[in-house]
Amino acid sequence: LGSYKLTTPLFDEINISFIVNRNNKKIKEFIKLDNLPDIFKKAFKSIKNFNYIQSKVYPMIINSNSNILLCAPTGSGKTLVAFLCTLKVLILLKNLVFKEITIYSPSVFYLAPMKALIKEITKKMKHIFQNFEVEIIDVTTDKKITKNDFKNKFVVITTPEKLDAITRKPYNNNVIKFMKLVILDEIHLLNSDRGVSIESLIARIRYFCDIYKRKIRLLSLSATFPNYIDLAELFHIKNGKGLFYFDENFRSCSINYHLLGAKPSKFMDINEIIYEILKENLISFLDKNNQIIVFVHSRKDTLLTGNLLNEILKFKKNNDALELENKLDEVINESGCFIDINSIKKLLKKKIGIHNAGMNKKFREMIEDMFKERMIKIIVSTATLAWGVNLPSKVVIVKGTKIYSPKINGWIEISILDLIQMFGRAGRPQFDKNGVGILITSIENIKYYTSLFNNNVEIESFFHRYIISFLNAEIANGVICSLSMSINWLFLTYYSIRVKKKMFSWLIQERHKIIQKEYLKVIKKTIHKSLGKLENINFINYDGSNLYSSEIGRISSFNIVNYITIEYLSKCCKFVPDDNNFLKLLVRSVEFKNIIVRIEELIELNQFFDIIPIPVDLNINLAYIKIIILIENYISKSWVSGTVLQCDSSFIIQNILRIIRAISQISLKKLNLVCFKLSLKFFKMIDNQLWNVLIPYRQIKLIPEYFFTKITNNKMLFNNFFFKIMSEKNLDFIISEKTTTIKSMFLHFPVLKIKSISSPVSNELIIVQINIVPNFKWNEEIHAASEFFWLIISDSNNSKIIYYDLFSLKKNNIKSLIFFNILLSIKITKIPLLFIEIISDRWLRSEFVMTISIKDLIFSMGLKYKLDYMNLGKQLNHDKNILYFKKFKKVSKLFERNEIIFLKKFVDTDKDIYIVVSFGYNKKMLLNFILLSRARDVTIKKNKQRNYYLYSYKKKNIISLEEYKNDFFQSCIHHPKEGIIICFINDQEKNFNFNNFSMANLFEFNPILDFNKFNKINNKNLLLIVDEFLFDSLEERAEIEFIITKIKILNVKKKYGIRSIYFSFLYNNYDDLCNWLFIRKEFIINLYEKNKNKMLLKYFEKYLVNSSNREVLYQSYYLINVSNKLNDLFVVIFPTIINVYEFIENLDIYFEYFRENDNSFFLNRVKISKFLKILYYRGIGLFLKIKDFVLREFSISTIISSYISTLISSVYYWNIIPVKFVKILVVYNEREDYGNFSENNKIFLFLNKFISKWIKKK
Repeated sequence: LGSYKLTTPLFDEINISFIVNRNNKKIKEFIKLDNLPDIFKKAFKSIKNFNYIQSKVYPMIINSNSNILLCAPTGSGKTLVAFLCTLKVLILLKNLVFKEITIYSPSVFYLAPMKALIKEITKKMKHIFQNFEVEIIDVTTDKKITKNDFKNKFVVITTPEKLDAITRKPYNNNVIKFMKLVILDEIHLLNSDRGVSIESLIARIRYFCDIYKRKIRLLSLSATFPNYIDLAELFHIKNGKGLFYFDENFRSCSINYHLLGAKPSKFMDINEIIYEILKENLISFLDKNNQIIVFVHSRKDTLLTGNLLNEILKFKKNNDALELENKLDEVINESGCFIDINSIKKLLKKKIGIHNAGMNKKFREMIEDMFKERMIKIIVSTATLAWGVNLPSKVVIVKGTKIYSPKINGWIEISILDLIQMFGRAGRPQFDKNGVGILITSIENIKYYTSLFNNNVEIESFFHRYIISFLNAEIANGVICSLSMSINWLFLTYYSIRVKKKMFSWLIQERHKIIQKEYLKVIKKTIHKSLGKLENINFINYDGSNLYSSEIGRISSFNIVNYITIEYLSKCCKFVPDDNNFLKLLVRSVEFKNIIVRIEELIELNQFFDIIPIPVDLNINLAYIKIIILIENYISKSWVSGTVLQCDSSFIIQNILRIIRAISQISLKKLNLVCFKLSLKFFKMIDNQLWNVLIPYRQIKLIPEYFFTKITNNKMLFNNFFFKIMSEKNLDFIISEKTTTIKSMFLHFPVLKIKSISSPVSNELIIVQINIVPNFKWNEEIHAASEFFWLIISDSNNSKIIYYDLFSLKKNNIKSLIFFNILLSIKITKIPLLFIEIISDRWLRSEFVMTISIKDLIFSMGLKYKLDYMNLGKQLNHDKNILYFKKFKKVSKLFERNEIIFLKKFVDTDKDIYIVVSFGYNKKMLLNFILLSRARDVTIKKNKQRNYYLYSYKKKNIISLEEYKNDFFQSCIHHPKEGIIICFINDQEKNFNFNNFSMANLFEFNPILDFNKFNKINNKNLLLIVDEFLFDSLEERAEIEFIITKIKILNVKKKYGIRSIYFSFLYNNYDDLCNWLFIRKEFIINLYEKNKNKMLLKYFEKYLVNSSNREVLYQSYYLINVSNKLNDLFVVIFPTIINVYEFIENLDIYFEYFRENDNSFFLNRVKISKFLKILYYRGIGLFLKIKDFVLREFSISTIISSYISTLISSVYYWNIIPVKFVKILVVYNEREDYGNFSENNKIFLFLNKFISKWIKKK
């Protein structure tokens, strides 16, 4: 390593040169392909032998399946190492399936950071594996992909962000399941914000391997990684096996680095100093007939720098100018690029080429070919030339190191990744022994870049900035389910390794044990802090042991949107009436917080302001107005000239689509139809870059643009095509030729024919049958693999969603019938009609609407007769048979309600009974009574009993066998042979005679009713309990009808005497149902309206600190009749602990209502805060998970001894409260929180524990 430093008045220069150690590259050590199996010769036909680095890594690739870390300079053949690992996977697959490869999901994932690099890798890999009959695809962030696209693919080449987005969804777990190899190219990307996706992927893959005991090989490639030992620890590379590090001495063509730091001067501007530095270096290298690539950092700067170079080289004559101009004319005629062609012509005459991503592809390829043929000497390019294009040059100059970052709204230093790729173009191995790399920067940064090239800057982790988002993603994915799992997950990240390294770096060895504990504390503290934040914003639920993701947390994870943005959108997307307000909602997301308006942008923004179709506020100095203008400008396909505006626009569009998708899912969760339609419309407009007020057929790209230009000039034609009214005359008027071709193109637009039939089932139920027939032609060039449509049923105001579903159409579904049978529960009196809408998820204006009139339907008015419950109840209370059951707690509450009529019917008769119940009715109490009654017959009458409970196989049964086993265990101890034996139905016939109570779905029970089998078992005293007639599927409905018919035959022909109890809703044709079941009117029990569980749920639209909400809580005391006596306990439940503290802080308004307590003696003896003493003194208890044992015991004792009448707690601590309450108030911040809470399985246990008869849903 030879280095020196030069100092001049304008700049300082540091020269760093590496001497290639050619003694290490012994030709004998090179592996020749002739000595390898035929499969390697088949893949690498153009290679005779591997180079030194490839030969060293080859034995580890073939002889083991361990992880590999390869650090080697650019151009040293790392990509070929990745291809060798891929070939090893292919060999293993062939061996497993006997030379026939069957691929269900991709086995190899190649992760690269740039689109250009992905295209280059894809092209090379397809060439190498073209003879192996395997499919290779590339997937970038702007490409839509489905599960079907992954089928039968062997290799997927994509970005880390795209694979992270795919694997964080639980339904894509098979992607990780079938993985064999993951190649991480440019792993030094960890030293940037983009590196967090790689960290998350590595942790997810390693966690998956630990859980399922599988091996997924990880191959990481890097051009430079100074602290490679830390990276080896991340990949579990032990004892150096799998670690390969080659420094700059192993580069095939060495590079001399010249780092130039421009000094500030009073007499010269910094740009003038850079100009002088460029001039000096260009002239010196061009005199030696060398080619030069100059890298700049914006498209606009390519042309500006090209003109500067033109001024420098004015004195040089170009004899080949005429020949160059003739070649250019052929390409320019076909080019449609936006760059000034005349200025490029002038530069090419001076042998200066311009290259950037905004130019026409053919134009760029021509510049590259001219440079390879040495027709031009200089190329001025952006970083795109460094990625995916193998265009080496003797000299590479990087002009400046500042690039604009819209994320932070400022200028940052260029990333090490781009810098390595740029200097990787320096040196041509086939022509030169060394290359030259020149970096022009400011004097302040020259020390940093010197350390960078000397490998003195360690790669750090940025994971701590995004740990909350990624932790939420793993919980939503189901990878993390507990606190301990989340801690173990963090240990698998590069962040934990760097924390450990920093904590141990300055310590002596004797204190390592102490610091090890501190290190564990840091990791645990980080996890606790992150989980606490997620719980506070309702992204997760934590019950002390398990972690559960909420629906809002899953929306944030699956759409990769910042958790702060999701929290804001969830609160504000309720009232979005129009387009303008929707755009204002979008642009206030936290992702755009750093975007500002600059003075130099005002002129261009004013021009855009005059032409945007959706008007905004006049003040364009506001940042959110700028964002709205850029969004509308992008939809209009207008050109943005400013470099910073281009970056801002690109950054906004990258994020806005994910945010809109999140809004649509939140609005579905809130059943907000207006917001959902707006979000879907804007998503399609931005995705297609087309306004919805234009002709929708513009989305068919096969139709030429001039066709629509003629239409827009004719108002009548425009109206016809806008409303999709086409005729042959209109088409013939526009274009006389190719009319048939144009007509066929119009038929590709998605059109659906829909019909609907509705019929009432009961007072609260209607069935809507929707028939859909696609009426368009499928074209694979236009349509995706699946076209998705939303089916939405809304109320008469067309504002609230009653039902929604997403269905897909494929090529096979065209012209075939698609039907839906939808069961709706609605309040008929308040909804005169329903809207049915089918909206395409991708195509603008592909929407179809129809209505259903509810008024025309005829509904049941209820039962035709009524029973005198009051008189019957008085008679039955003195019945001896009924009094027998009063001692059982399981059915004691039946005597306080109207179900007592059921007891009399069931005990005194052996007839079939038909029970009409309402939604949400607790049938478990009646089932308890049935079991006790049957148990009584076993113990007293010595009769053997057999009971079958039938339920749908699609939904869970309403009773728990384990709970029943515990309830009736005592009877089995006293009379083992006569007790109740409870289990699920068993296929073995011998067990039928021993099970007293069995549960089965319809298809399991049907085989038992076989005549021959039924004779073998004990079929006397058989009770059949049918839990509903209206099952979800038609198969189940037919099955229950067949079973009941079969039982009738058994009763009539064989005289078995099978007794049945039917639970059902109130159907319109219940008379027909009872006639078919042979049930007389006196055995029909109506529990439909008499005994609904009354549940009081108060919804708070805002936070509890608002005075209006305090009044709501005060009224709740009055509504549920709290008598405020010692024996009258009342509990207030909040969803989170934070809501509890918000409430008690504002509780002083209620103190006059609560009675004073007389337990001051105990309060003075217990060490608690003054505020808690005030609460207890007023008879208000606070029950949370208290660590202090004395205080916890005191809280429990006050509840049991009734010193308090009102208890305040959270839903997470309901299971440790040892008392049941008569009255309960459940308080929610927002209406939607109840939906989240009710979806959790804990709600059922919670209601069974607390809720009694004074509860009503409001």
